[in-house]
Amino acid sequence: MFKINFEDAPTKELRGGRGLSHRLINPETGCAYLDFHINVLKPGSGIGPYHYHSNADNIYMVLKGRGVVTVDGVGHDVGPSDVMLLSPEERHDVRNAGSEPFHVVEIKAPADSDFIIVEDERP
Repeated sequence: MFKINFEDAPTKELRGGRGLSHRLINPETGCAYLDFHINVLKPGSGIGPYHYHSNADNIYMVLKGRGVVTVDGVGHDVGPSDVMLLSPEERHDVRNAGSEPFHVVEIKAPADSDFIIVEDERP
């Protein structure tokens, strides 16, 4: 059994200084097959890298704020309680579209998924 409080979780700065990733469950905490974290994106922080994972499913669930998740070139407005499942190979990026911090749960399985940036394909 493993228990952690969001406030006590180790954090990692998101690419480009867009906010913080609160690292809750992952291989470092003893879970080899799952990466569960909460990203908090700052207002006006810009678009994240357009990327995909060749070997992982990706789930997003919005806790607070408004955002846009672009998947294979199509933008999807998301807000509290919205959930998205992205399959391997789906190109995507995430951005805060509001004036408040954007809190989004991200789950990746498997935990050791790759992160392949495809800037040349951004729509």
